[in-house]
Amino acid sequence: MRTLDPTQRATRVALELLAAVLWPFQVALAVILPLLPVTAAIVADLERLRASTCGEEVRPHHLAAGSWRSWVSTRIRGRGVWRHDVPVLLASLVLGLLGLVVAVLGVVRGVVLLAAPVLWEVYGIGVTVGPWTVGGRVEAWLATVLGIVFLVLTWWLLTLVSFARDTALRLLDDEDRQRLEHELGSVRTSRASMLEAFESERRRIERDLHDGAQQDLTALSITLGLLEHHAESLTDGARVAELAARAHEQADRALVRLRETVHGIHPRELTDHGFVTALDELADRSPLTVVRDHTGDDAGPPSPVSGALYFVVAEALTNVVRHAGVDRARLHTAITPHQVRVVVADDGCGGAVLEPEPGHEGGAGVGSGTGLAGLRERVRALGGELVVTSPPGGGTTVMAVAPVHRDWWARS
Repeated sequence: MRTLDPTQRATRVALELLAAVLWPFQVALAVILPLLPVTAAIVADLERLRASTCGEEVRPHHLAAGSWRSWVSTRIRGRGVWRHDVPVLLASLVLGLLGLVVAVLGVVRGVVLLAAPVLWEVYGIGVTVGPWTVGGRVEAWLATVLGIVFLVLTWWLLTLVSFARDTALRLLDDEDRQRLEHELGSVRTSRASMLEAFESERRRIERDLHDGAQQDLTALSITLGLLEHHAESLTDGARVAELAARAHEQADRALVRLRETVHGIHPRELTDHGFVTALDELADRSPLTVVRDHTGDDAGPPSPVSGALYFVVAEALTNVVRHAGVDRARLHTAITPHQVRVVVADDGCGGAVLEPEPGHEGGAGVGSGTGLAGLRERVRALGGELVVTSPPGGGTTVMAVAPVHRDWWARS
């Protein structure tokens, strides 16, 4: 049993006394079989809440759903209520009975013994403890000392019952561990995918710079050398003008190539105008007619989120142009203090399938590398999710959601 400060110990004992009072109601609800799943779900999550209040690293599940009613209605339809909640309920009933016995015998007996002097002096009643009965003032005060011993012993026994509940919860309710293991597996998969995507993006930038801007700048350097040579002789003004115009054209082309390369890293529109305006400019450049619907303040999304979701919208609109067979799309953006959601939908032919995750077998997808499959890993790295819904003949909907606040953004 780990060391507790007086406040933590008092919290555990108070919760055990409360559990002892509520134990008959818990039994009454548990024996009603139609209510058993509901009772098990509620009691098991109350056990998690109790453990969390006592300082254990356990998080109540209903907090993620926002309300008990919505969480219980979802919980009882799954298998977790029978695998985890019912065993936790049974353990809670057994340990609750033990706590009830300790509380009744210890607390009641301790309080009666503490009151022994009053009962003897005022009412002439001698308190009985087993074979011994108080028969005088001295014995009454000795009974008081014995009452203190009873209460201290009860305090420790209720603390032990509380720790027994924690142990039973860890043994029977392993959903947190399973969820963490699943999330750890997802993190490892996402990390591998992100590393592959970063390496692919590095090669793309290197190739674009080598084949594009570098060639243009090399040609510009040669042209400027010729221009310098002819300018020194001043024998051919037309040739100087021609070379100057060519150098100007090559410089412009190099700038365009550089902008295109940098645009693939982080669009300048996001920095200059904000998230929503950048999406509007992206929609205006698209050959599609994009019906837009924006809600919320675009000052909230941090740069990693706005950049990732911007490229999701860009890739989704590109896929509509290439594959959907329609000339219209819908773009919906919702920004709240907690998350950002973008949805790109069309009424095209549908049937798009997001490429399977690494390690999974599946059919063809709607993108790879820096496409939607790569962007899914980028969004997941931000704590979000990307989902593609595309029934054959029913159009395609691409939805991406990412949280606004992340601890690691604050630390960085």
